[in-house]
Amino acid sequence: VLMAMLIPLPERLENSLQSRLLPVAASISCYGLETAGFPAVVDGQRVQLERVELMIQEECSGLRSGTVSLALACFLAMISTMPPAPRLMLVL
Repeated sequence: VLMAMLIPLPERLENSLQSRLLPVAASISCYGLETAGFPAVVDGQRVQLERVELMIQEECSGLRSGTVSLALACFLAMISTMPPAPRLMLVL
C-alpha cells in the first residue's frame, strides 16, 4: 500500500485536485488572517488584505501534505495492534 503512494498521480488528476484545493486553501488562509485580526476577503485563490493582495500558489494547495498524512495514517494502521475497525477509522 505504501509503495503505491510513491507513484506520482497523473498530471491531469493532480491538476484537477489542485484546482479544487486552491480555493479551500485560500479560505483557510483568510480565516486564519481574520482570526489574527487582519481583515481579509477571499476571491478564488486570491486573498485581499487592506493594502496587499496574496495569491495562493499550486504548491500551497495541500495536495502533498494530504498525501503524506494519508501515507502516515496507513503506516500507523499497518503497525497498530488495534482491532480492524479503529485502524480503518484512522485511515479514513
